[in-house]
Amino acid sequence: KKRYSILLNLIVIGLMIFVLKDINFIEVLSLLKQINLFWFGAAFVSLGLMFVLWNFRFRNTLSGMLGPKKDFFYFFKVLFSGIFINTITPGSNVGGEPVRAYFLNKKFKRQKSKFLGVVFADKFFNMFVFGLFLIFSILFVLIYIKLPFVLKIIFEVLLLSIVLISVILIYFNFKKINFNFSGILKKIYKFKIIQKKFEKFEKFESYIVRRIRNLVRFFKKGILNKRIFLIGILLSFLGWILNYSASYFLFFAFDIRVSFLSVIIVMTLSYAIGDLSPIPGGIGLVESSMFLLYSAMGVTGSLAITVVLLSRIIYYFYALV
Repeated sequence: KKRYSILLNLIVIGLMIFVLKDINFIEVLSLLKQINLFWFGAAFVSLGLMFVLWNFRFRNTLSGMLGPKKDFFYFFKVLFSGIFINTITPGSNVGGEPVRAYFLNKKFKRQKSKFLGVVFADKFFNMFVFGLFLIFSILFVLIYIKLPFVLKIIFEVLLLSIVLISVILIYFNFKKINFNFSGILKKIYKFKIIQKKFEKFEKFESYIVRRIRNLVRFFKKGILNKRIFLIGILLSFLGWILNYSASYFLFFAFDIRVSFLSVIIVMTLSYAIGDLSPIPGGIGLVESSMFLLYSAMGVTGSLAITVVLLSRIIYYFYALV
């Protein structure tokens, strides 16, 4: 809904103003002049290695369908095509999966719906590990950090939502439920461009059902293969550790020591909040959340905003450039 999008944009703008109003930018410039380039380089390399591991995971997930393909750099380009689209579309991690499926279809001449199922399986590994970090972060905040009552309720609701969604997904996996898509498909079929391609609704419905079955079958094939699953989870975990390490190294670049656990909690909660943003890449909401959480943990405002902006600049360099 457009009105909700406008409301969320106003909230993001309000947060940005709140974040920036008390920042001493002269102090920020002074910090940047003192930056240790070794640790800044370590942060840059750390994030780059995260994408390398993601590509190994991507290739590993596809191995169940394509076999042990060795075209590492082609898969790297396909991976980054998806990351680019994810970054420029609303929310932090949506939009790029069909693009990856499209390029894989062009290269290997298999149905796009099959590739889309495998791509979603690869995304599942990443989100599964992130979900574990998210649950840990919320529990840590609820147990060890004193929060206002309203914030505590918000975090409790978020944690309960994660648990409920997980239970529902497990229930659907073990019980076959036939969903009736006919009503939705009939509405889609009213578009003239669809009617030009499919003379009868029955043909259109049959086409869509086949594609959905392909997607689900190859998604399950990807996540239920023990070798692919274990390697996918391991590479996702190491990738997230490298992502957190990049921000951790940036604190070292300013000769400040913070807890690695604090970095994990701040970044995880900020990414989760950023996924709700209507702005491409969660820009604004992610940075505001990181700044506020670092400040709540005792990091000075100028240092917090400097580390946050540098970490995001490095990420956007890889995701966009």
